[in-house]
Amino acid sequence: MSRGRTGHEPVEARLRDALEARAYSVGPNDLRPAAPPTVPVRSRVRVRLRRTVVGLAGLAAAAACVVVVLAPWHPTTPAPPGGTPATSPRPSPTSSSSPTPTSSPSPLRSASAP
Repeated sequence: MSRGRTGHEPVEARLRDALEARAYSVGPNDLRPAAPPTVPVRSRVRVRLRRTVVGLAGLAAAAACVVVVLAPWHPTTPAPPGGTPATSPRPSPTSSSSPTPTSSPSPLRSASAP
């Protein structure tokens, strides 16, 4: 088996001819459309609004990051000393019983009695 050029030359020639024919069949009109695509006005407004909202949201996030980074976490002045706590008198265990009812009659009972 000898390898010669005779086996590949006809295939290579046909391939070159096919690629050359394909290259000449494509022109500038095939590569670029005649008119640019048009986008409806409504769609352009939505895109502009969406870009504005995203931009404002990004700006707000950046401002929040700046505030968090620059905000002091520990106050530089110490807290003032606390005052003395207010004390209230504690009720004694004997005074915690329920108060005794008054001995005077209720004004409603005396008004309804003949």
